[in-house]
Amino acid sequence: MMTDRAQILAKFPSPTAGLGLLDRIEFVGGRLTDSGLVEFGSLMVVDMLMLAAIRDRLLGQQVHDTSPIVERIELLEKRHGSLRAAARATGIETSYLFRLKNSEKLNPSNEVLAALGLERVTYYRRREGSEG
Repeated sequence: MMTDRAQILAKFPSPTAGLGLLDRIEFVGGRLTDSGLVEFGSLMVVDMLMLAAIRDRLLGQQVHDTSPIVERIELLEKRHGSLRAAARATGIETSYLFRLKNSEKLNPSNEVLAALGLERVTYYRRREGSEG
């Protein structure tokens, strides 16, 4: 059930409608650090970014995902001429590749990532203010 606020917001596109994820992050004052992390000035900005993306989804607008997985699938699709041909070239089922491309499936296996020419990288860092 949508709240009153969500119902009102769902009637109008956000100011970032149609922008890719990195452009949306820049729009709200976020930045990409040299180490590849996204940095925001406050939690309120993150909330605004999420609300805008949800609002655009509710309005049926495409929220373009620029994740490495989506970018790689789009590159393979362009290189091979179609998603079906890219699926054949990688050995991944066309329907699964389609769902990955549209972010309907998340967290593919290491085997699928390898077939796409990608690898999973996990970062850990010390929390600010933690001692010991």
